[in-house]
Amino acid sequence: MAKSGKHMALLPTKVCRPEPSDKAVVRERVAEKLARTMDYKVVTVVSPAGFGKTTAVSSWSATLDDTTVAWLHVDEVDSGADRFWSYFLGALEVADPALGERLDAMLALQGPVHAFLDELIMGLAAYEKPCVIVLEDYHRLSEADEIHEGISYVIRHLPENAHLIITSRAIPPIPLSKIRVRGELLAVDEEDLAFTPQETGLAMLEHGVRLTKEDAQRVFDALHGWPAGVAIIGLLCESGASEEVERALASARHDIRAYLVEEVLDGLPNNVQDFLEATAIVDSYSIDLACELTGLERGAVSAIVEELMRNGLFIGRTEQDGSGEAWYRYHHLFAELLEDRLRRMDEPKTRALASRARDWLGAHGYLDSAVELSCRIEDYGYARSVLLGQWETCYTSDSHRMLLRWADLMPEDEVKADPLVCIVLALPIMMAADYERARDYIRIAEAGCERLDPGDAHDMLFGLCMMQRAYLATYQNHREESARFASAALERLPHDEAAYLRGTMKQVLASCHCYDDPLASKHDLEAIIAEQRERGNASLLSALYCNLAVLDAQLGLDGKSKYMCERAYALFDEKDRCYMPIYTFAYYAEMLCAYGRGDFEEALALYERYEGANLGIIVSHYDTEALCLKAKALYRLGMPQARQVFLDAWGSNENAVYMTVPSLTMMRDWCGVFGSDEPPRCNVAGAFDHARVFLGMRDYALGNMAACERACRTADELSERNRAAKIAGDIVAALFSFATGHLRRAGEYVRAAASLASGSGLVQLLYENALDLRGAAEFALEDAGISADEKAVLEETVRVCDAASSLHVPPQLTERELEVLKELAGGATVAQAASSLFISKDTAKSHLQNAYGKLKVHSKVQAISVLRERGILD
Repeated sequence: MAKSGKHMALLPTKVCRPEPSDKAVVRERVAEKLARTMDYKVVTVVSPAGFGKTTAVSSWSATLDDTTVAWLHVDEVDSGADRFWSYFLGALEVADPALGERLDAMLALQGPVHAFLDELIMGLAAYEKPCVIVLEDYHRLSEADEIHEGISYVIRHLPENAHLIITSRAIPPIPLSKIRVRGELLAVDEEDLAFTPQETGLAMLEHGVRLTKEDAQRVFDALHGWPAGVAIIGLLCESGASEEVERALASARHDIRAYLVEEVLDGLPNNVQDFLEATAIVDSYSIDLACELTGLERGAVSAIVEELMRNGLFIGRTEQDGSGEAWYRYHHLFAELLEDRLRRMDEPKTRALASRARDWLGAHGYLDSAVELSCRIEDYGYARSVLLGQWETCYTSDSHRMLLRWADLMPEDEVKADPLVCIVLALPIMMAADYERARDYIRIAEAGCERLDPGDAHDMLFGLCMMQRAYLATYQNHREESARFASAALERLPHDEAAYLRGTMKQVLASCHCYDDPLASKHDLEAIIAEQRERGNASLLSALYCNLAVLDAQLGLDGKSKYMCERAYALFDEKDRCYMPIYTFAYYAEMLCAYGRGDFEEALALYERYEGANLGIIVSHYDTEALCLKAKALYRLGMPQARQVFLDAWGSNENAVYMTVPSLTMMRDWCGVFGSDEPPRCNVAGAFDHARVFLGMRDYALGNMAACERACRTADELSERNRAAKIAGDIVAALFSFATGHLRRAGEYVRAAASLASGSGLVQLLYENALDLRGAAEFALEDAGISADEKAVLEETVRVCDAASSLHVPPQLTERELEVLKELAGGATVAQAASSLFISKDTAKSHLQNAYGKLKVHSKVQAISVLRERGILD
């Protein structure tokens, strides 16, 4: 079976290219047009039903060498963005597993759909091989605005190696005018697809009917080259005699569908008619599924299918690569006709057929199709049973989005009818950042819990309610609430049956004090790992290792952090890790370690990896910490965008910024924006210490020396168990003490900071403030009692200061850049400067921007000021 993600099986007829019919007539002008596909971004194939759109594209694509062809057959039920993009990526994976491996991470996404479109585009570009993506029957998504928006975005940024073909009965509701103007759109329409008189004769000959040139013209004139109509006439004419052709045409002109019923379907043997009606209950079928639906032996089913294929009775075949298993699908015209018959069939018989199909699909792993069919016949009980039967597997494999996809197929009141379904869906919903809906589902489950008598069922449901409230509090960074609810969950969740869930709640509890007492949190996580290692739950263990890796990195224990990352990576193959968002924590831990060892470019590269893998799934608090760490690396590299990145982080979550302990350079930029404004009160218990340090740094940056004693008290009160806050507090106290003439006290504080940071990545807290710390560091280095570790750190601080000072000398400006600035310094406008120097205004602006970058300023006033300070300008 075709796979998309870890557990969802996709029907081959949805994601595999249909086999070209051996009765298909080659339409030269269509073939010539499609042969130019690789010169265009987008190809649209648009016509009414029955013009052979699928046949044309399938036949052309079968001629391609060294080109990957991904095929997605679209149905109305795919109008949900989550479902559509999952199938879209599944089609790419089926087309080439190597391409699928590049994009697998997106199949487990829990965040907004648009979050991964850039990653999709980059994945296609990295694939390098030519790739054609076919969206068949796109008209079925006419009301799916979110999908149209996403497809439009993909088209705008489609890499050169990728090409999109859209077949549809109507012009796709996406903006194609711009790409048409740019010459990037190839349109194949009804006029191209219609048979010529000669092709009409050839098509009839494929059905064993030889027409005269005149009769071929008559058929063409009557049907205007409509390929499906020609096929119907061919089925009904035995000899090709003119009288026979005339009778067929006369009926066809009256009502082609009624004619099809009377002359084609009703002319088939009863057993074949019964077969067609039974198999029409599903969109596509295999031989085994057809046996289940009809009650026939495999040999009898194979014989009927072969007869239908041989006679060209509007049936297409898809063979899944590798398995040899063939799946069959009826042409839309024929399928619609059979669906009409099903609607006229007795409802009990129709439901019985649908139930058999659903049960077979479910038993063979096609759960998505089974749930879809069940909801189509309004058997929502079955859909809920699948959801409840699979939720723990989805939880342990990070496949939460699948649960939402199934829930979206049901009416809201059917979902809310079962408290257990509601509580199971709460976590996937909050992972999609819909916290209010998640809270509503939890309330429904809690109300259902109150109606249950005391016992195991009550305890399980109550425990799940507390678990989801703990998760909700965690996502919203309410750590005290999170700890309270996690404790309540552990009191009720059964010990054996819910070992995984209990493990997650213990992890939540351990993480609740990771900031105020990280050593205790580390100890608790290590104990949970020892317990879970015996149970062998790789998914939970990977989460524990990743969380511990971050904690070790924040404590400056880079070696242990690296070891924990390696342990986490070893649990799953790289292609499987792509499905698991928890690994973004490992990437963040590696980023912390890279910064700690002073490899700032590597830290930035790891941020890109973190951001690409995260896609909005991880708690926003950690996103902001990672963004602030990116800003730190940019500051250390002297990059001009550092300030804006830092301010963006502040605007996102100030509590998370407190936790990363900004440098004094960052703090001065903060003061440049907010001045002496009081920073927001910290509302995260574990961040209180860091917030106090932040306040002290602000006072120092503003020159508020009256805050010296408060800064020293803060440093004295901070515990060494919270290493980062303690080191930063000692640094601030040292700076205040040195600035106010308390040199001995300054030396003591800076030595204490160096001692605690020695041998860890936390030494960067001193190095990033080296320009300010130099005086205190040099004074401390004169102390005969200084330890070797303290000396090494403080000597490196002085060296970093010297290196940083050299960075503050502006790079040499070009002669032209300096000329532009001199003109501006003399009072000229940019336009006047350009005229005076005989260059264009745009060129003058370009020189000005280059100069700003070199001088690390943002305006001409700042640039002129810097050059005057350096004596370059008068």
